[in-house]
Amino acid sequence: MSLFSGSIQVFFNLNNRGGKQHRVWGEMYVFLILCIGTLTGVVLSFYAFGGVLSSLRFLLLLVLLFVCTYIGLGAIISGNITRHRKNIMRSYLVVLSAWLLRILSGIRVHYYNWEGENRYICIAWFSWLPSLLV
Repeated sequence: MSLFSGSIQVFFNLNNRGGKQHRVWGEMYVFLILCIGTLTGVVLSFYAFGGVLSSLRFLLLLVLLFVCTYIGLGAIISGNITRHRKNIMRSYLVVLSAWLLRILSGIRVHYYNWEGENRYICIAWFSWLPSLLV
């Protein structure tokens, strides 16, 4: 749901068409990330395929997601729109890394027969590098 609500914001540019819709979708995104996504993600990270390295990857990703979203929320509350845009976009890019992980995992198994824990760990770590670079 956070990926969907973030995508609505990014691709339909609701802020220019009407602040009310932007605010509603934005509040949903922030609630889903701060109250549901990161809390459940911490629990799920301990059960990640790939052992300790994958768990560490997911925990670091969740910390990054929480911090960027929280700073973005604080920035809009204080009226700093530029800081809000930068941090919420960072947050959204971190959310996109989950999508990229699924795509790379599918490619890994179906096209290259890369099976095994070590290869999954490499894909898991690689999936958030494009977001960090952007």
